[in-house]
Amino acid sequence: MKKVTRKEPEKVPMKKQEKKEKLQVQKVSMKEQEKKNKLQVQKVSMKEQEKEKKLQVQKVPMKEAENKPKCFWPGGMEILYNGDPTLDDPESMEIMKKCAQLVIDFFNQTHINKYSFVKMVHATAVRCGTSMLHMVFKVKPEPPEEGKKPITVRAEVSLRNDYVEYLEFPEDQGNLPMRIFPLGSVIYDGEDPTSCDAHTIKMIQGCADLALQVYNKMQAHVYSMGDLGRATRHLSTTGSMVDLVFTAKPCDDVPITLEARVSVTHNYVEFVELVRPRLP
Repeated sequence: MKKVTRKEPEKVPMKKQEKKEKLQVQKVSMKEQEKKNKLQVQKVSMKEQEKEKKLQVQKVPMKEAENKPKCFWPGGMEILYNGDPTLDDPESMEIMKKCAQLVIDFFNQTHINKYSFVKMVHATAVRCGTSMLHMVFKVKPEPPEEGKKPITVRAEVSLRNDYVEYLEFPEDQGNLPMRIFPLGSVIYDGEDPTSCDAHTIKMIQGCADLALQVYNKMQAHVYSMGDLGRATRHLSTTGSMVDLVFTAKPCDDVPITLEARVSVTHNYVEFVELVRPRLP
């Protein structure tokens, strides 16, 4: 029988084997490097996106509370308007006009003569514990009167709580209302509501509501109507007047007592003030 001889596998030279192994290692290392590069690119892009988002958040303005002037001064004093229309900031001017209108409404509710806003002259914001706006502005008679020029008004308004701290109208100089209280005959004594008719009660309530509106424009806190205590009626040089004593209630505190004098003829408040408790 013939002997079958097995062919031995061809031996690959050592040098070729080493080259193949080196190529494989290089391929693996290149793939790993590519993965690392991709991860780095992704990280960089994610950081850029985060930066863009932060910038967008910074650009979006914060919403202000409705019906409240915006307090955006960090502290100290800042001139908001010096009379130069070219330096007018629309947002700040809107705040100044709103404060000026608060002063005008307060004056119109406490005087026979009525006025309307004309233009702003000067405004300075002062923040030291609370934000106040010092203003000088022009007003004109309402309805307009021939020959009468606009007059200058000075006022100070709280930006945070919407109340008038101080106002100065030229016609108020040396013309302070009498503080003799009460005057006239009693039309309501607070004990017997049936002592006067429904029309009179409605008139007294309307006078008290108007007086309380005026009082709230001078206070940081808002009060609501309490109980009517007393009402007297008399005639003056400006028509029929009613003197009132009534209580007002804060949100969560002890009620206060107010006294006021209101013109029934011209629908304005001559004065309204707090009744101080008497010392024993």
